[in-house]
Amino acid sequence: MKRVLIYVRVSKLSMDYERQISDLMMYAERMNYEVIDVICEKASGSLKTEQRQGLSKVLELARNKMYDKLLVSEISRLGRTSEVHNILEQLSQYKVSIYINNYGMETLDKDLKPNGVVGMMLTFLAEFAKLEKETLIQRIRSGIDQARREGKSLGRKKDSVKSKTKYLDEYKSTIKLIKRNLSLREIASIEGISINTVRRLRQLVATI
Repeated sequence: MKRVLIYVRVSKLSMDYERQISDLMMYAERMNYEVIDVICEKASGSLKTEQRQGLSKVLELARNKMYDKLLVSEISRLGRTSEVHNILEQLSQYKVSIYINNYGMETLDKDLKPNGVVGMMLTFLAEFAKLEKETLIQRIRSGIDQARREGKSLGRKKDSVKSKTKYLDEYKSTIKLIKRNLSLREIASIEGISINTVRRLRQLVATI
């Protein structure tokens, strides 16, 4: 019986991952796999692997040969494309295949060799994301130039800056973690926000 690990992730604390867990558990049961653990994580996909405790555990368990296959609902749950490539390479070295549920595909074939189709798909997604980002930047710059030509003011409107109280109210859960003296990276990973935001909140809390 193959041993599998389930990994699920959502970006915000307000989201839940029950649907991901349910779908992957049903697949594991259908395939008669032994689920050794379910790792759940609430963190931004933009964070580096070492900043995500859940994903770090996934790699640690693979390194210790604790499972044979990783189940994810979709490849984006592992993170941004550059991070995904690194994760795929590491798991391939450990002879661990990743099952991607929304495509019904695996990263390794039955001989535990890289699946060329999945490799091409990830390369395409990476190029598409890069092109999409470049197009977005061009549109933003074009819009700014157009606004300047029309004499429109740019930036925030007067009196639009949030008050300290209102800003802190929006991050109540983050402030609780700050008061528990967790590190900036740990808080950013748990809350799915940037380290700079956590740093600013910590500075504001210190003035209260």
